[in-house]
Amino acid sequence: MDQQYNSLKVIAFLAVVALLGGTVYYFSGDRSGDFSGRALNIEKQSTSLPSTPAEEETHPSFAGCEIISFFATPSVIATNTASTLTWSTHGCLTSASISGIGPVNPNGGTISTGPLTTTTPFTLTANGGNVVNATITVTVGPQCVIQAFSATPPSIITGQTSTLSWKTFNCTAASISGIGPVTPVGIGSTTTPILSTTTAFTLTASNAINSATATKTVTVTAPPPCAINYFNALPASVTSGQTSTLKWSTTNCTSTTIDNNVGSVTPVSLGTVLTSPLTQTTTYKLTAQPGNITAIKTITVTAPPPCAISTFIANPTTIASGSSSTLSWATTNCTSALIDQNIGTVTVPTGTASTGTLTETKTFTITAQPGNVTKQTTITVTPLACTPNTWTQKADFGGTAREAAVGFSVDGKGYVGTGWDTALSKDFWEYDPSTNIWTQKADFGGSARTAGTGFSLNGKGYLGTGSIGLGNNSGDFWQYDPMANTWTQKADFSTARQGAVGFSIGSKGYQGTGSSNSYLKDFWQYDPMANTWTQKADFSTARFAAAGLSIDGKGYIAIGHDGNSFKKDFWQYDPTLNIWTQKADFGGTERNFATSFSIGSKGYIGTGVINYTTPSKDFWEYDPATNIWTQKADFGGSARFRAIGFSIGSKGYLGTGSTIFGVTKDFWEYCP
Repeated sequence: MDQQYNSLKVIAFLAVVALLGGTVYYFSGDRSGDFSGRALNIEKQSTSLPSTPAEEETHPSFAGCEIISFFATPSVIATNTASTLTWSTHGCLTSASISGIGPVNPNGGTISTGPLTTTTPFTLTANGGNVVNATITVTVGPQCVIQAFSATPPSIITGQTSTLSWKTFNCTAASISGIGPVTPVGIGSTTTPILSTTTAFTLTASNAINSATATKTVTVTAPPPCAINYFNALPASVTSGQTSTLKWSTTNCTSTTIDNNVGSVTPVSLGTVLTSPLTQTTTYKLTAQPGNITAIKTITVTAPPPCAISTFIANPTTIASGSSSTLSWATTNCTSALIDQNIGTVTVPTGTASTGTLTETKTFTITAQPGNVTKQTTITVTPLACTPNTWTQKADFGGTAREAAVGFSVDGKGYVGTGWDTALSKDFWEYDPSTNIWTQKADFGGSARTAGTGFSLNGKGYLGTGSIGLGNNSGDFWQYDPMANTWTQKADFSTARQGAVGFSIGSKGYQGTGSSNSYLKDFWQYDPMANTWTQKADFSTARFAAAGLSIDGKGYIAIGHDGNSFKKDFWQYDPTLNIWTQKADFGGTERNFATSFSIGSKGYIGTGVINYTTPSKDFWEYDPATNIWTQKADFGGSARFRAIGFSIGSKGYLGTGSTIFGVTKDFWEYCP
């Protein structure tokens, strides 16, 4: 009877354990009472955490008080959570207790541990005449917590993405729905796929203790439609060969294109583009995306009125040799104009230009575009009588005696300024050969200096670079207007320097070589219309204090010092081909600080210093047609170097400079 009763108790207990899940211990034996204990595992069909059965003593029989099973469900918990203790006994009718909890039903039952913060052992003690014990441990571990989960931005338009960011604590794994596992688990971020609908993303984080979830929804809205606000052409009507500016404004568009070979244009929202020159009425279509939104604008092209030259005159039409005349013109419907005889491109519709000094009768032709429309005017030049190959002393230079000044001529007048007397100078003087009088003009616009460079071009004088004292060189560049007696600063030369050469060819100026901590050989072209310097082919070798001049559309540089020795080589520059060609060596001895100028189709070089100490006064003529140097009459004054020289009409002029007696101010005229 007792055996049947006990069997019923065990069956009931197993049913309870099967519901809870875990491990139970039960005993079976034969009628003689010889029992042996064995374990049977019963698993619940659930995802609950497993239980760990207590370690129990096994007994050979059911005699006395026995603990059948003792376990915790779950056996591993998070901080501040509870586990359930379950036990069963046999023959323990007197009493039972669990450490940390107190008395419990001696026959068996369940009880909560209450919230636990540390791993805790629990011991079941049962008494039924004898005392038995069983101990189990509930492990308390850290709990996985999601501290933050966000989407940035939380709202997007179709076709965009958002960034999901998270922060977890005590978690070992994490995944996001629609994305999959993510790392790092603690703090991280990831980009969503391109979204077309509102999407909820769930972050699941877990460790051995628990799992946690958080959900963030990214709201997806349809983008506002692409629209063209306006599409204009300015001007909407042009003459053949002109251009128009296309202008547009769009909203919520991602790209814009214009047909007729314009192509993709930016900025998309607001922009402009210049058409190519138009020769016929043209319709342009602007297409914006998405949606193929279009707008159309037509530009009407009309034939232009013909280019015409209404006047082209010279004033005066007859001049003495060495003087100049002023050309003036007026055009209608012309886009550009050019005058020959080395004047070059001129302004339209009207303008004036100096012929420069003339020594022979010349005919000038203006050509206007479009259509190659031309008109001519002739200036008659009467020769001046003089004794060939002679020097005549003229009025001394109007300023103080000096060396290393700058000189040039403009429209029949000579100009001299800057240099060194007992200090750096910046005064500026005009010489009139018809009256043999010097007149002081406005001081040079830059700082006082010596060893600068100058030339004349299109009725204006130019002066720049040079030494400004205390070992410093200058690169500034200035234009002198004789009519207004004013100086205007222009674009600086490439690098500061002293002892360079300069001359003009046609409508351009040229300057190069010199010294700036080291000797230089670079060579540059100045465009007065654009006020820009353009580097050209370098001179043959670095050169300091060389001599430069121009003859019939070619430039020439000779003599000087290359850093090792004095030179006497002579080179021709072709501005059309941008090349240097060596010519016959200078006829005199090697030297530097000589003076040079050209008269008509001949070039002249003379004076200078030989071997650092010996001033010279020999004077030489170069004929480009024969490539021959011919010695002419020695300079009329004393031997010197660092003098100035220029030509006016059919005469040359040379003066100032340094002699063995010091600086001087005498001034001489040469008749070739």
